[in-house]
Amino acid sequence: MRTAKKEIRKALVNKRKKLSEDTRQLWSRKITDLFINKLYSPQVNKIMAYLPIKGEVDTYPLIKWGIEKGISIFVPRTDPKSKTMKPIKITDLNNDLIVGAYGIYEPKDDLKETIAKTEIDIIIVPGVAFDESGYRLGYGGGYYDKFLDKASLDTINAAFSYEFQVVSELPREAWDKRVDAIITEEKVRFV
Repeated sequence: MRTAKKEIRKALVNKRKKLSEDTRQLWSRKITDLFINKLYSPQVNKIMAYLPIKGEVDTYPLIKWGIEKGISIFVPRTDPKSKTMKPIKITDLNNDLIVGAYGIYEPKDDLKETIAKTEIDIIIVPGVAFDESGYRLGYGGGYYDKFLDKASLDTINAAFSYEFQVVSELPREAWDKRVDAIITEEKVRFV
């Protein structure tokens, strides 16, 4: 199973890296617009979003929109020793982030405002691949599987993905967690 996951990761990360920046930005904007039009409601007050790496869907437009709308926006701060992450509130994309573990932007150390996982309305989940049943394949660290395991049943877990990253079925293990929706540049899948 690990070999299969490794091959899928390699193929899709390489395909993602080959996207032109113009295409990536166009598709990211479409994904953000679909999120706003299909998943967002006025009852949503707290959103957690990943910060993109390796050609992932760009979440910065969503984060910027949320901050401007007065929504509390949280991004992960990781702890590589325990392989866990904590949601930290940000209010300024230009001043609140630094490069952290794995070369991923994270909240600066002086930002401390956090939230219980159970209080987040929507978690925007990254991944290398997703299947039609909502299972995801990440980079293999288990950060999001651990985090989603403790989230509220009322929290919506929404994946931002390019359409080519959605496959019919992925190899999965007992600890793998599903998402509730997959949003691509083409459509929203509720699973």
